[in-house]
Amino acid sequence: RVVAHHGGSGAVCAGLYLRVGCALATGCESEGRTWARIVWGWQPILALMSGVATFIIVSRKDNPIYEADLGTVKKEDSAHLHQFIVHAALDVVDEVVWSTSASYLKVVDKFNDLFVSAYVTAGHTKFMLLHGQKNEEGIKSFFQDVHELYLKVLLNPLQNEHTKLTNPVFDSRVRSMAKRYF
Repeated sequence: RVVAHHGGSGAVCAGLYLRVGCALATGCESEGRTWARIVWGWQPILALMSGVATFIIVSRKDNPIYEADLGTVKKEDSAHLHQFIVHAALDVVDEVVWSTSASYLKVVDKFNDLFVSAYVTAGHTKFMLLHGQKNEEGIKSFFQDVHELYLKVLLNPLQNEHTKLTNPVFDSRVRSMAKRYF
């Protein structure tokens, strides 16, 4: 945590710095509002959402191979914040995965009212879900169904486990599973 000065209002707030790749994000609360600084300047973070927000599949080499915004909020700034939160939780997943033999790691990280749940396959591909409500059984079932679908996609000899998943059928099925479980 770092104490920072917010330029326009003169408010001083404690900021949390997240470093993901070569990008830097900060967040703080002042005067009852939450602010985030992501390359473009200070912007208010609106109420994110109570349901599901973002689902990301990360390869064994820590490259994001699939991203889906499953929520109803379509604000550009919150989409970037969601990505930062999920990517920041990758370090926690890497630590937790060695302490258990289970694939479903449950909630591995929390940011304000948002939770990050994770599922790790036998090949160390990570499924990560940013959500606002705890629904352990629904999330576990969602991860298991997506894992089965992911394995079917990997059976295609033209699909590499480290390349982006651009299959529109895979995308539509993931989105329909999210609607079913959340």
